[in-house]
Amino acid sequence: MVTVYIPCFNSEKTIERCLESVINQDYKDLEILVIDNDSSDNTVEIVKALARDDLRIRLITCEKPGIAAARNMAVSAASGEWIACVDSDDYVEPDYISAMLSAATNSDADLVQCSRIIESGLKRRSKRDILENSLFENKEAIHEFFLCRGRHLNQTWGKLFKRSVFEGVVYPEGSIYEDICVLPRIIENGERMVSIEKALYHYCPGKQSLTMKKGKNVGKVFAGMGLSGDGFRFRLINCEFYKEKYPKLLKLSYVSALDSGFHYLGKMWNTGNREEFKNTASLIRKCIRQSKGELKGGLKVGSIFFGLSPRVSAFLFNAYSKRNW
Repeated sequence: MVTVYIPCFNSEKTIERCLESVINQDYKDLEILVIDNDSSDNTVEIVKALARDDLRIRLITCEKPGIAAARNMAVSAASGEWIACVDSDDYVEPDYISAMLSAATNSDADLVQCSRIIESGLKRRSKRDILENSLFENKEAIHEFFLCRGRHLNQTWGKLFKRSVFEGVVYPEGSIYEDICVLPRIIENGERMVSIEKALYHYCPGKQSLTMKKGKNVGKVFAGMGLSGDGFRFRLINCEFYKEKYPKLLKLSYVSALDSGFHYLGKMWNTGNREEFKNTASLIRKCIRQSKGELKGGLKVGSIFFGLSPRVSAFLFNAYSKRNW
């Protein structure tokens, strides 16, 4: 059995499309968990209507705020040997599960990463984020992939996990970008990963996602950081993990943190939070020093602009982050 879970909050506009794409998978031995985070719209009614026609669907209410709490509840409730996720704004191809499960069993892998299609903007333009069919046969190689080519693939969705890799792993509740924090720990619980070229997941960024739900603890994991700082801070925490476990990957982990740090610096410039801007700039300087020799492309250019003027680089990265992609 494969457990597919869907965390949702006020997702009445997208939940039917999402859930239908899971119901219609060509692999049928599924447990479908919908984790509702106390929605106030018609999300629950839509799910209940679909569940009446498909006994594989189980609706679970999560009263704690935030997507991390919903993910923890889903993993705890899952009965399948394998676990996959589809966020409620998104949808998947009919062979989302079968293609990844086949790749996992053929390669004796604990984790599968598929390619994705990103749909964004008012006209729902799309671009394909395509990987190669590759087998990663040890943990260090998997870590390196997610620090380099797969730096922007830290999300829980778009993957198939063997259930055992979640042992001892807890998503940090009261935060977002929670995937970044747990992925290195998940990798440590497995041995092999396979990536597949076929684009099976449709990522549709939207404002009504569970990620956007505000709760009194959301964004307070790190005092004074706010929501968008979690991603940067989690990557800095991961740097300490790599320093201890994989020293050869430490520079790359700082590169990964820098990518998130520049984005957050732009947010601080845009909001006018000068104190946090100063603190973030100090951490970015550390990332640049620690990642010396590994910076390439836009990050190398960004570090040059940052060296000339942190404010100019913040303005540029904030403008870049407002693009459709």
